[in-house]
Amino acid sequence: MAKVIKVKKKSGRLQEFNERKVIIACRKAGASIAVAKRVTNIISRKVYDGVPTSEIRKMVVKELANYSNNYSKDFKMYKKPKK
Repeated sequence: MAKVIKVKKKSGRLQEFNERKVIIACRKAGASIAVAKRVTNIISRKVYDGVPTSEIRKMVVKELANYSNNYSKDFKMYKKPKK
């Protein structure tokens, strides 16, 4: 059974790492589903318990840049709307 990884939100709250959120963010940056899944697989291997979400964001930007600078630039501009 895989260990559950918790990420640290900006508020300090811990939340379970969700690969789906990374895929959705990559797609909103313009990446294809195939690229989004590849990036997510890479990120999933790099995350560790307690990793800040800001660090995950940096990892995603770096990985998206390997496919297209436009994806990376668009992801940097992407901000999840506040609820």
